[in-house]
Amino acid sequence: WKARVLDLATGSTVELTHNVDVHSACWSPDGKRLFTGAADGKVTLWETVGYALLIPLANQKGGEVSVLCSPDGRRLAGTQGSTVTI
Repeated sequence: WKARVLDLATGSTVELTHNVDVHSACWSPDGKRLFTGAADGKVTLWETVGYALLIPLANQKGGEVSVLCSPDGRRLAGTQGSTVTI
């Protein structure tokens, strides 16, 4: 299972490997970080230079999780079912 990032300027694609389906992604406002939310409840932080895995941020108790970054980049919200974590 992979999330694909397409660079529109160059047409190149980078694949971010996960163990399960990726359900959402959001960029930090400065474009330096990418957060992904997956079907296993994990939120993962990726560096956008080289797309290195930085750290798994959260592990909800299974089930798909969606992520959303605040416009100022100071907060990340994760939703799973009817639960929202900030």
